Amino acid sequence: LNEQFSPSRTEATTRWIYQNNKKKRLSFFTALSMGPFRLFHSIKTSRNGGASVAGLIPEQSIADAMTLGIVNDLSTNVDADFLMPSITRYGENPPIKWSKLKKQIQKTYPIFTPRKGSLASLRGGMDTLIQALVERLNEIRNVKFHFLQSFDNPVHAAVERNVPIESVIWCGPLTRTPDQYTNLGIYVAGYTKTDTRDVPIGYGTLIPDPKVPISGILHESDVHQSPRAPENHRLFRIMVPSDRDADDTSVRKSLKKILSSSEPVLFKKIADRMIPSYKPGYMASLEAKGIEYSRAGWFYSGISVTHVVTEAERIADLF
Repeated sequence: LNEQFSPSRTEATTRWIYQNNKKKRLSFFTALSMGPFRLFHSIKTSRNGGASVAGLIPEQSIADAMTLGIVNDLSTNVDADFLMPSITRYGENPPIKWSKLKKQIQKTYPIFTPRKGSLASLRGGMDTLIQALVERLNEIRNVKFHFLQSFDNPVHAAVERNVPIESVIWCGPLTRTPDQYTNLGIYVAGYTKTDTRDVPIGYGTLIPDPKVPISGILHESDVHQSPRAPENHRLFRIMVPSDRDADDTSVRKSLKKILSSSEPVLFKKIADRMIPSYKPGYMASLEAKGIEYSRAGWFYSGISVTHVVTEAERIADLF
């Protein structure tokens, strides 16, 4: 997939926060504005475990903007150990210093070395990776896919497939009810470059204000190298939490105020999604000792472990 994998555009690094009807650029000085001593104290306190992101980041609007943009929830409802384990120092420290580990990692990038704070993407999105994995796995004789299966727990899966429980890698939640999710509507809006000439190139805008129906706007065509919009156009992805009681009309109205006063050439709701909740203390509640099967994914590792290879290596180490 080398030819389909590329780093994000160097121009699109700026992020903004929209508050009190104004856009403010997020930067290193944003952290300083919270007060270095105040920030240091909250970080130190959070290392006792079970803290919320609101307890970790003393400026609520910034904390809310961050958590809404990642897990669609307010910072008081999100486990800091789940979202920022490198800061809270949740879990065991690596056996070698981070500075040394970083140097070793830098030597292993086969395609390009990512810039700090940058992203990377596949042409065609994650479907490109999924389809490539399916095709490659189908070539392996001892691998079979079983779709549309329903297992209550890892033991059920082991019995149903006639394999030892140690062979199961469980990547989903074990006990979750509908009230342990939030709901999110996803829209897209496309504009001509002329109609968005006053919108700077950037990563996107976070909107913690609950009175605004939109919680975030991602500049899709600004960020990715592969085309996300026709020539001379720009595409934006809009996040709309269901608890803000929004509809198409209110979303359009907000876009005119926040993004562009012009009518979009494309406006469409493309999905409704259920996002799992990770309440404070979530990670601390997951006990790994005495478990015979392996666990993987966001539900177990936290959001910091998102790279496919990192996750695979972590599982391989268990064997």
